[in-house]
Amino acid sequence: MRHFIFIPALLMISACATTKASQKQVEVRPVPISKTSDYDGQQDFDRARQAARRGHYVRAYSLYQKLVARLPDTDTLKQPARLGLADSALSLSGQKPQLAESAKTIYLSLAMNEKLDPALRTLAKTGLLLVDLDKMEPQKAEVKIRQALIRQSDDVRLWNALGHISDAQNKWMQSLDAYVQALTIAKKNGNNTAPAINNIGMSLLMQGRYKEAILKFEHAAEIDSDKQLYDNNKRLALILSGQLDKAVEGLSKTRQAQIYNDAGVLAVRLGKYEHAEHLYQKALEISPVWFALAEANLEDLRGLTDREAKVETDQEKLESRMPQKVDKDGKDSTINTDRDEDYPVPRLSPHLMAEKSPTPF
Repeated sequence: MRHFIFIPALLMISACATTKASQKQVEVRPVPISKTSDYDGQQDFDRARQAARRGHYVRAYSLYQKLVARLPDTDTLKQPARLGLADSALSLSGQKPQLAESAKTIYLSLAMNEKLDPALRTLAKTGLLLVDLDKMEPQKAEVKIRQALIRQSDDVRLWNALGHISDAQNKWMQSLDAYVQALTIAKKNGNNTAPAINNIGMSLLMQGRYKEAILKFEHAAEIDSDKQLYDNNKRLALILSGQLDKAVEGLSKTRQAQIYNDAGVLAVRLGKYEHAEHLYQKALEISPVWFALAEANLEDLRGLTDREAKVETDQEKLESRMPQKVDKDGKDSTINTDRDEDYPVPRLSPHLMAEKSPTPF
């Protein structure tokens, strides 16, 4: 059974690596603050919401955490703050995977609370869907997203998710329509438009339209210069288009190796296995220390190509010995050549893990 992965935001899958040697790892620490009955959380809530709208999810998470810790259960901001905390956790889960479970726990609690405002419950149910979306088959995921869009046609997250799912199925025009919808809604709500523009760039990249993709990544970086992801994605496009020197200009050897590894991941996604193997080898050659991630990706890729070669040889032997079988649709069903089933998903470097888009309030 095939499942799809949010390789693109790489895929949101989004500041400038030429002036920063490396990106700081996301650190989310508990806020040691006790509840107080006289705490007025409106100012912190507004700050948290604004941070989320701008895509500053670490700050948003910290502020929402403070709100949840200090607000009494009877405060009208308590449950919206919990929802914001879950949304921020989901947005950061690409870099810190354990936060996905934290988000899921909060979403489930809110969705099951029948006394809660129906609008908040609906947003929580959408969050639950997004947490588990990458575990579904693309066709099933698309159905679920379209059903959710009937209830929430102005939810940027859902349109971005539909775009990702469409990209996974090579439905390029459908994904573009979805990202344009996300972009339009983000503009209307005063939210950060860079993630949707980045997603369009990733879709173009997956189609091999590298020059157009680079322009989109540059546009996203102009809008939100604090996010290294957009510059990273531009560098990936440069590598895949053959502009290697320009792609790694100004980077340390460690960062160069990471970029080559992640370009290899995308090359696998594009079916360019020989190119992917070269990129993984390049990552291992450049890295000043043992790069376990690239080595694992290279080993998995060679395992895949060996299996493909064996399948092709076995198929030739079978076809020479067996009569062709035809299914009810008239297609050859002599042997199953679906070769993606057991191939491990290639791993991205931590600095490029995908973000999810924020909840609009």
